[in-house]
Amino acid sequence: MNSFMFRLLKASLSLFFILVISHHLTAQQRDRYEGEYTYNNEDGTAVFSFYEGRDGEIIIDGSFNFSKRTIDTVDRTVLNKLNVIGRYIENQKDGVWRYDNETHRVELRDVVDFEVITDLESEDYELTAEYQKGILQGTWQYRENKFERNRIEPLFRSEPFTFQNNKIVGNISFEQFGDYLSYNINGRLNNQGVMVGEWEFTYMEDTVYVRETRRYEDGFLLGIRRTNIDTREVIQEVIYYDIINRLDRINQGEETEIGIAEERFGLEFSDGYREGFQEMQGQALGNEFLRHVLSRILQYDEGFVNEDGELIQYPIHTRRFEYPVSKEDRNNIGEIGEVFENLREEIEGFSTMNALAINRFRDDSLAFAYEYYQRRDSTLNQLEPIVEMLTSDQIRFINQENFTREGLPFLLESDTIRYDYSEEVREKVVEYSYEEDASLTSRVLSYIQQELEKSSQIGGYITSELEVLEQTDDLATLEARILERKAEVDSIYLNHEAISDRDLQMFESVYSNILQSEFNRMSQSYSELDTYLDRMQKGEVILDLINEMQEQFDRLAAVYPTIADIDELYQEETFNPFTYTRYNVRAKERLFDNGGMVLFIHYVRQLEQEEDYTQIKSHLDNIERLQERLIELRDQDTRRIERRLGRRTSINRIEAALDL
Repeated sequence: MNSFMFRLLKASLSLFFILVISHHLTAQQRDRYEGEYTYNNEDGTAVFSFYEGRDGEIIIDGSFNFSKRTIDTVDRTVLNKLNVIGRYIENQKDGVWRYDNETHRVELRDVVDFEVITDLESEDYELTAEYQKGILQGTWQYRENKFERNRIEPLFRSEPFTFQNNKIVGNISFEQFGDYLSYNINGRLNNQGVMVGEWEFTYMEDTVYVRETRRYEDGFLLGIRRTNIDTREVIQEVIYYDIINRLDRINQGEETEIGIAEERFGLEFSDGYREGFQEMQGQALGNEFLRHVLSRILQYDEGFVNEDGELIQYPIHTRRFEYPVSKEDRNNIGEIGEVFENLREEIEGFSTMNALAINRFRDDSLAFAYEYYQRRDSTLNQLEPIVEMLTSDQIRFINQENFTREGLPFLLESDTIRYDYSEEVREKVVEYSYEEDASLTSRVLSYIQQELEKSSQIGGYITSELEVLEQTDDLATLEARILERKAEVDSIYLNHEAISDRDLQMFESVYSNILQSEFNRMSQSYSELDTYLDRMQKGEVILDLINEMQEQFDRLAAVYPTIADIDELYQEETFNPFTYTRYNVRAKERLFDNGGMVLFIHYVRQLEQEEDYTQIKSHLDNIERLQERLIELRDQDTRRIERRLGRRTSINRIEAALDL
């Protein structure tokens, strides 16, 4: 190649590279933003540099500064401030970040010579964190302080600790100070963020100051001891002998089928332990305190903490054994998920069926079926997490012997179901059978298969029976409306706050007689009717009962507060010249006590004994007329009435004397 051609080629290549670099710089031209911004679900203002990506997305790149300042809108005495300073590299946190969250409460004490005198209480949360292109990496430190009575005191302290590839490694030391919540946590993690060696927790449990000591070997919990610090008494000691022995066998090469899982797990160490087992209970409090610390430290990293402040990813880990899954288990797992979904769909359908609920008094079988489906709905709620565990990858990490050592509450050989029918409690026994020495998956599969078969048989009867009853959509709508309105009115009556025992007794009597007994009598009568017209008419009467009781609620609620006001109205202050004291005495005693209160107690007793909802209104009319008459007579000349009351004791004569 001659020199001219070489120079021409060199010039062409140089021009090409200049054009490429120019285009790249133009595509990544940075702009500066300053204005409103939402960071970590907090609304404030931010200043940062950014450029627009190829697809139009905003890419923050460079320094980042966010601040939020809010004052409460009620009395403007609480100030919240949040400041975040850091740096992004292509939308990834990088380098040192500082988070400062402050809350200040100001209380006005006095104003002297136009100078405001206040008290200030403050809390300050400070976190220094390090990242490497979005990965938690480097030295972190978190602390909380409070300012009170012109003095700064610590609320929380952490010794500097290290993140490595989103995992905490090395030693950690956390301390929470406070009257109601105080604890210390000290421990060590290996370079994989796995708990190792001795861990110590100190905390208050009820009124006891507890020291909890744990021993870990490469993420496996070997033992827990919880001791009363003051008395040195051992509160609880759990030694995981099976874990120790199995680790020894694995380390010596004697364990061939069971190994150590490659996966890492959260704070709870488990080998198939269920909630309630001592192996889980012993860890509970310490883990809760550690979870509390981590959720505060990681609150600004959405990959670790969700919007509700709950940890969704752990920087600290335990380990577990991995168990072989037999061919039988794999076959069972394939069926369990499908059969359970079919069972869940069927149980939910019948347990929420309005027609079954309102017609359950029609015959013994419907009454039994209603209770059966209510009970099974609860059982499936207990079973669901176990099915999810068995049908997921988690079964590999479950020691089935541990998991089933105390039995499973739903895997019964028989279940006695009690139900109400014809004013008596009846019972039927549902029986199940299992193969001896069956595995966990075999027993669960057998149970849900048997339950699905029983549910299908019961459901078939219900469907055919209710098809006759639900002749039109009108009946279905009516029944749904009755149950909906009944629940609403029940809630109103059951949540009534009585002002006295007598008020409570009156409400309980009316609720029991009308909204329970009379409603149930009408429901049973409704379920015994066959024709569409008869059932519609009866249903409307039931709705009328419910609506009437809602309409009368406010009047019922006013009965005792009104008579209490009238009682106070009939009190007057008098002076004793011999003792130089003032005290209240009853005004118009014969009118109020011999007349008004005798009638009031009589009317309320009638109301409490009433079993016909249509008469509740008339009883309340009597009570209100009496109360209005007593208020009217307070400031009138009632001597003639009181003389008449002195000779009359019967209800009729008292009513006549009071012109009622």
